[in-house]
Amino acid sequence: MRNILLRVYDEAYDKIGAASWQSAWDFCHAAKVSLCETRLKELGREPYMVKICEILRHIENHEMVIYADADILFNPNATEIPRLFYEKPLMLSRDSLGVCCGFMVVHQTPQTHRLLETWARLGYSNKPGRNTGDQDTLKLLMANFNWVGELIGVIPEDVISNPERGPKVGLGSIGHHYWANGGRGYIAPLLNGEVPSWTGGQTTPSTSALDPS
Repeated sequence: MRNILLRVYDEAYDKIGAASWQSAWDFCHAAKVSLCETRLKELGREPYMVKICEILRHIENHEMVIYADADILFNPNATEIPRLFYEKPLMLSRDSLGVCCGFMVVHQTPQTHRLLETWARLGYSNKPGRNTGDQDTLKLLMANFNWVGELIGVIPEDVISNPERGPKVGLGSIGHHYWANGGRGYIAPLLNGEVPSWTGGQTTPSTSALDPS
């Protein structure tokens, strides 16, 4: 298939991955997207960079790579890829802190290949006081290089919702990000098998500019 859904996680996320796997498979089956899971025993010193390397590897053979963290549950009403996902070469979900790399849509273009290679090679930022990770490295690239920001579009919270925004805008038309590493018991409903009350089908809202800060 031309498009693939990629999930990358280690053994610490096995239970979470198992709880969300069926929803990912159902979405892929309905939307005619391949499903690939990379499950590693240990992700290593910079674990979040592994997913960037895996996206880079898969984009060589696919027109689109949809990346989803293991703690994202897909909406059973989502049966196709929304037009929104095609608006920019790299589409990112977002939260109150800006970009969120837990859900990304990457298209095969020379520019995205260049960005992924740069992103992966740089690794984690060592800027004091930052929560170093893949998101912070991308934010630094967005803030300092116009060509990076021009590649990126926003997936709003009514498409991929999260614990902070979900109650305000409703659960996402494509999925809900439970934020397993966010504390506050966000992930408990997923692990307890509490299926959310999804309402309505997909929407295709327009994207907007995103401040990387």
